[in-house]
Amino acid sequence: MKFVLLVMSLVFPVMSVTADEKIVSLDPVFGLSQSARFYYVGSEGNQTLHGELLVAGKGSTEFPDVCEHEGGDAQLHDAYTVSAGNTFFVFTCSWAVMHPGVNLKGTDFVSYVYSDKELRTLVNNKKLASSISGYEGSLEEGGVDYFWYSTRALASKKLKEIARGASHDSLELSHEIVIARLKDKDYEALKSYLTQERLNSLFREYPMTKVNSGIYNDFGFALGEAGSDELAYSLLSKVEAVSPERVVLKLNIADVLWSSAKVKSKQYYRDYIAAMRSQGKERLIPSRAIERVK
Repeated sequence: MKFVLLVMSLVFPVMSVTADEKIVSLDPVFGLSQSARFYYVGSEGNQTLHGELLVAGKGSTEFPDVCEHEGGDAQLHDAYTVSAGNTFFVFTCSWAVMHPGVNLKGTDFVSYVYSDKELRTLVNNKKLASSISGYEGSLEEGGVDYFWYSTRALASKKLKEIARGASHDSLELSHEIVIARLKDKDYEALKSYLTQERLNSLFREYPMTKVNSGIYNDFGFALGEAGSDELAYSLLSKVEAVSPERVVLKLNIADVLWSSAKVKSKQYYRDYIAAMRSQGKERLIPSRAIERVK
């Protein structure tokens, strides 16, 4: 990456700028800046994305980091501030990656993170920045790589956890990642994220209780939806041990057992149906549960 000098002025720098620019409002404010401006410099197809903080009536401060043309023009993926002890300004650039000859197709995300304690120099915090940078797409050697923090909500939470000294995703952040991928029906990503190793690590740091059993139940459901029935059943059994009264749990267990243990699965379906009827929720019973106990 190229570095440019920090500029303070009462007017925007005179540069070759395209009409394609974006003003981003900042909440919370960063120093005295309530907004940032991003713009391209260079000819079309070979442009560099620049940015600057804007202070009403006082000019601008240019960011020392820029997003170069790397096989294509960089796109501004997002820009925002995060309060995590200090206030951090984050901007993330993305590049489309496509090399059919070596089976590479995906998106590269690179973030820059500045602290309001370093307004005079705006040095990129590489530790924080690397935690919310990554690649998602196919790999040259086969398989797929995933970037879990591509949304502002997930990236902000990850940055806050890293700033507090966390070395891996918390139970809450893990849950948000799983729900996001489940919503997108990205089942391969779910299997890649919810590995036995990750679950074991979460169990050690966040032992299962009645309070958090709902999160672990969601993990089990997600694994079942992704077709990882054995791992799903192992996890759901642990949920059952601490929170057997959970009605939806009975359905989740029945579903993951259906392909391997139909007799046991049918009993869970029956228990689920009985519980739903006792609560006056018969109309909410999925048709598959009724059909499979016939």
